[in-house]
Amino acid sequence: MVYGLLNLGSIIFGLAGLAIPLIVFLKKTEPAKGYMFLMGSLVLCMAAVFLQLCYGNHLVEIEDWTALMDTSGAVVGLSGKLILSTITLVAAAFWRTGRRER
Repeated sequence: MVYGLLNLGSIIFGLAGLAIPLIVFLKKTEPAKGYMFLMGSLVLCMAAVFLQLCYGNHLVEIEDWTALMDTSGAVVGLSGKLILSTITLVAAAFWRTGRRER
């Protein structure tokens, strides 16, 4: 397995997870479809964090402690920011989609 692709996949999933709520928030979509997209956004966010965990596990398995120590702080910080911003954007899009139903 090419473990460098775990980082690339994590970036792609994270950006897609952030883009979907923005699109739902700005575009007029029917509520049922919007809710499905927003749930997909949360799944993409979880997948991005999971891929980072897999990469960290790979570093432990090959005993590359210096790489693990160098990247662990950034991974934790960015994963937390990704989760927080995705939840905030999804909540705002849920609120806006719910207001469109009325």
